[in-house]
Amino acid sequence: MGVKFPWKRFWADRETEITLSGEGYLEDPDRVSVLGVNETLRTLGELRDRRCLVLLGEAGIGKTSDIRGHVDEMRQRASGDERVLYFDLKEFGSESFLVQEVFGHPEFLNWKAGAGSLELFLDSLDEALLSIETIGHLLARELAKYSRDRLLFRVACRTGAWQSFLEEPLKSLWEPRDVHVMKMAPLRLLDVEEALRLSNIEDQRSFFEEVSRVGAVSFAVRPVTLGFLIGTFFEDRKLPSSQTDLYERGCRVLCQEDAERCETGRAGRLAPDQRLAVAGRLAALTLFGARAAISSDPQFTAVLPEDLSIDVVLQGYDRFPDRPVPLTRLHVLEVLATGLFAPRGQHRTAWAHHSYTEFLAARYLIERGVPTKQLLSLLVHPGDPRGRIVPQLAGVAAWLASMSPEVFRAVTRSNPDLMLWADAARLEDCDRKELVDTLLRMFSEEQLNREWELYPAYSRLAHPGLGAQLEPFLRPDSGRVARFVAIEIAEACRVAGLAQKLVDIALDRSAEPRIRASAVSAAGRIGESSSLNRLRTLVYCA
Repeated sequence: MGVKFPWKRFWADRETEITLSGEGYLEDPDRVSVLGVNETLRTLGELRDRRCLVLLGEAGIGKTSDIRGHVDEMRQRASGDERVLYFDLKEFGSESFLVQEVFGHPEFLNWKAGAGSLELFLDSLDEALLSIETIGHLLARELAKYSRDRLLFRVACRTGAWQSFLEEPLKSLWEPRDVHVMKMAPLRLLDVEEALRLSNIEDQRSFFEEVSRVGAVSFAVRPVTLGFLIGTFFEDRKLPSSQTDLYERGCRVLCQEDAERCETGRAGRLAPDQRLAVAGRLAALTLFGARAAISSDPQFTAVLPEDLSIDVVLQGYDRFPDRPVPLTRLHVLEVLATGLFAPRGQHRTAWAHHSYTEFLAARYLIERGVPTKQLLSLLVHPGDPRGRIVPQLAGVAAWLASMSPEVFRAVTRSNPDLMLWADAARLEDCDRKELVDTLLRMFSEEQLNREWELYPAYSRLAHPGLGAQLEPFLRPDSGRVARFVAIEIAEACRVAGLAQKLVDIALDRSAEPRIRASAVSAAGRIGESSSLNRLRTLVYCA
């Protein structure tokens, strides 16, 4: 991102569960600490008393920016014998040069000869020209030569590249309790608001409405993809027209190398399209195989039953966009190191966000031309005579329906409630009409009973003939639940032609109180003046 944002970033112990808001932003530790939410999260400044820190973060989450900001601040505040040193390990191509530049640096030598403290940062371990294992052995050997009572050591690495064997030398140099492996937390809502302000986005409300419309919060909470969203919104005043297009472009960003890695020849073996192809294969295998994570254990001794072994991923061949290439272990590890994934312990990697898994699994199946009948066999609960979708696969079913009209029509017949979450921008008016018909019919027949939780998606049902379609279900004989849902849809879609009928329902003393209250709310939101005037009689009667 071109603008440097003055965010306050937080870090958590590797095993700590980070709490997000209902929208998906980090619950602000500064605001909700009284509730005990995220109360253990700390800034780098608050972690300064930790003697040894391993700082992990997914690609693009902003760890280097936070580290450099902390280093600049500490240098400005440093007094007396306090020293701060920062080195980027990707600048070193030989062991001798690394030793000379780090341990032969004048500030390091002054610290060695003095009595003060030194906070030593080694960034980009995963991007070093030397192998991580080589650097691990080198650091252990060199650090052992010096007294560590006055040394605050920090090493930063992409989460997917950190290996547990690197922790053992650190725990031998310091007490195990003094070695803390930390992970970086995502952005807060107020961080995104600040980024919008500094990017001259005045209409923040529209930006957040767009993010909500296309389901892009998982992109907004990471600096690299937030930059993509802001840049797109700044140029077009909107995000991509469909959720599918946004996820396609966003996942591609997460698969790309940064410019510096490409310019210095440290880019991986695969192009972004190829990485997406491998990621799609991983998504399909983990999702439909009900696997929690991907194991890269080379000895296959610690593969948990709920994990997918790379050995399984490598069986057979994957078709890349340009040519058939056999998958290798290095290919899979390269993809696991992208921003699509996050670590879950030793030799275990999971998806950074479940929506990536669902989207990429659907994309993988559609690109490979899997027939609709076979797709449905993957989604439908075995033995269910109504052909209902397995609940855990509802998300991928929505993505598949967004990409395939045949899947949409097939799933609508059995699960219209799930199809409410399909990519609305890709639906035709006839699709919306069919979805409304099936929803209201199933509610009237009491085959559905989730009316309360579906309201946020009703606005996707708007089409030119919606008023005439809803009108029969506003009658008392349509059924209590179907009538309520029809009113809710009318409100969500602002169907002006139904305002008078909604007021009739609100004024009908024989109607159920919940129905009348819903009708009042709908008429008020539609905001037709003559209808609102009639509603005043309710106030006078009260």
